[in-house]
Amino acid sequence: MNVAQAPDWIKDMKSNYELDKLVSLRVTEEGPDFWFQLFNELESATRSLQSIGSGYSGQTSNTSKPNEVEKRYRVDVALSGRSGGLTYTDLFYRPGDSKIRSQTKESERLAYVFCIWPKGSKIAVRLDNESAPLYAREMAEMIVKDAMSRAPQQVF
Repeated sequence: MNVAQAPDWIKDMKSNYELDKLVSLRVTEEGPDFWFQLFNELESATRSLQSIGSGYSGQTSNTSKPNEVEKRYRVDVALSGRSGGLTYTDLFYRPGDSKIRSQTKESERLAYVFCIWPKGSKIAVRLDNESAPLYAREMAEMIVKDAMSRAPQQVF
């Protein structure tokens, strides 16, 4: 059967399959750059926390082990003072994978799934199909702000 004679739903499936292959190729190629940019954004944000003047401090560390495929970052955020505490978020990425995983000190787990946004332009991530895509800077902001909101709830 000729593709032109195929039912519309078959044509749509073929088109979606080809789009999925293209997105997968882009994620494989551009995912490591996104991961590196995310580290730079997280490092800049955590290093700047002290400038707020409200007792927050932080740091971002590359906790990957040599010769290990999976890459890891840790984002530490602390709040000094009587009600202060320390919390962290660990991030995990396997080059070529379709997502970046995270786990907080409090055991909350999330998956940031790669997407191409806007429509074929730049690589980004989404928390779920409903959330707006996040570029590396926006993802870093979300992670650090979330850690800041959790830091005061911890007790040394």
